[in-house]
Amino acid sequence: MSGHLRYIKGLDALRAFAVITVIITHWGPTAFHSETLSFLLKLFPNGNFGVDLFFVLSGFLITRILINSRFENEETDKFQLIKAFFIRRSLRIFPIYFLLVLVLWAIGDKPVGDNIWYFLTYTSNLLIIEKGNWYSNLSHTWSLAVEEQFYLLWPWIIVFVPKKYLLSAILGFLGLGIVSSLMLYVLCGKLFYILMPPCLIAFSIGATYAYVEYDRRFEHFLFTTLKILLPICLIGYLLNQFGHGFVLIRLINSIISICLIIFTIQKKQGFSKVFLENRVFMTIGKISYGIYLYHYLVPKSYIGAIDYLNNWLSLSERSLRFLKNPPPAYLIELALVFGLSYVSFYYFEQQFIRLKTNFRYNKSY
Repeated sequence: MSGHLRYIKGLDALRAFAVITVIITHWGPTAFHSETLSFLLKLFPNGNFGVDLFFVLSGFLITRILINSRFENEETDKFQLIKAFFIRRSLRIFPIYFLLVLVLWAIGDKPVGDNIWYFLTYTSNLLIIEKGNWYSNLSHTWSLAVEEQFYLLWPWIIVFVPKKYLLSAILGFLGLGIVSSLMLYVLCGKLFYILMPPCLIAFSIGATYAYVEYDRRFEHFLFTTLKILLPICLIGYLLNQFGHGFVLIRLINSIISICLIIFTIQKKQGFSKVFLENRVFMTIGKISYGIYLYHYLVPKSYIGAIDYLNNWLSLSERSLRFLKNPPPAYLIELALVFGLSYVSFYYFEQQFIRLKTNFRYNKSY
């Protein structure tokens, strides 16, 4: 594969799906007090799956860009490629993240203020390990910390490892992710999941498909292997959901995720196209970064705002029940999250995204 990489519309729908699973896991279903709903949601992918899907997508897309940029021509300046990668990633990720961290610090959020350097250095996952619990309103940024730690490593591997060893290197990191998961589980318990080495499972599985998409010699073997593994992983996922916990659940999640990505890329007609290229899902996917950042904070801020309003207006008990309890409260909070994320993306984030055109990987990217 060479030339300009095409934009894959359906991947935005997958991002929407991923972020929705995270919201459902963080917001419910306990607030509804429904055992039936709790049971049904066990059949639906949870937030851990959504995060792993984000990681697989990231590993796939970043490796895809770097491989095609590197091998488009023999004169590619490797250090320029690395530089462009870091600048472009920074323009996409840093502005909204640092703005949120600094706002929370400025308004006196104590957990953020007391641990500000963890958040400013993208090491909040290490803070959670240190505290032994989900310590702050920004605890969910552990996944962003993992991605940044991955970004510090991965471009150097993809750009500088000789081509004939590149697939072996990617699979080596998959093996490292599996081994580190088992070792860190023993050392850290269930919180091992939020450290970067175990997440290499998801990143490297996405990267493997990016390499195979470039070098089609291995495509048949990969697809045959995934056809065998997918039903096994689906059974494993359900067993995990209903209490039979697996240390290597991320491996199961990641195999299912890469199958979803391949399906999305290859399916062009019928229901799948209507679903995957639906304008609503695509919009949610585009603003999913903001949704992920804000969704943990909005419910607490909303309830605080209602309590403040009640102090001034003495709202009736019926009004308070309506405003503070699901499902009305959930719908209002969802509207606030989506609205805030939409405004954030189109009126703030895009101002920085547009600057990426000044830092191309090479003449075609």
